[in-house]
Amino acid sequence: MSETSDNSAPDIDQQIAPFLPFIEHDLRPGTPHVVIELSLNDKLTEDSDCVVSAKIRRSRDDYEEPCVIYWNPEPFSFGPAAFLLFRHTASGLQKIDINNELSGMLEPPLMLEGFRYSVWELAAGRRAGEGLAFGATLAERYRREMVVGKYELVWPGVEIALWDWGTKKQHLGQELGPKSPKIWVPAARITLEVEEEEEVRRAGTPQIEPSERM
Repeated sequence: MSETSDNSAPDIDQQIAPFLPFIEHDLRPGTPHVVIELSLNDKLTEDSDCVVSAKIRRSRDDYEEPCVIYWNPEPFSFGPAAFLLFRHTASGLQKIDINNELSGMLEPPLMLEGFRYSVWELAAGRRAGEGLAFGATLAERYRREMVVGKYELVWPGVEIALWDWGTKKQHLGQELGPKSPKIWVPAARITLEVEEEEEVRRAGTPQIEPSERM
């Protein structure tokens, strides 16, 4: 599971693992290695929005070819209803139940006509600046549960059935159908800290040296 912040507890991934739909750490043979990276730019308070940024990209694998994938970020694959939320407590992580009521996503064959928004091309390797970035604002049902404290926000991973090797141009006018094996995009998580509003205001106010005061 990829993460974007340091955590003192060495067993966070082990505590989260039972709640994930798939536990798979190895690259599936014959597929590109696709990963998600999460980030959060703003400090959080109980009243602020929580906007999570993400980048989907190819990691290092044994293939030099680009690939195309059909992957709609919302609502099933990455939308605000796709996350799991855990609260840090003295006894470990506590899962917070969020009512999402998601159903499975059908993936029929897809005819590529023009450059469809949900069909993305991912280059091989890991070079700076590559990847596709997007974001999601956590729904109110998440924010209601996030009082002052520390949390783990977990994207549980996804299987991508509609994919193939090559570029978008190479697949124009062709049918992009389910391919086996599917690409497995592993889970990712980020640590969130909700602070008191007053503490955030103080942290954002520059200190004035005595010599600068009138």
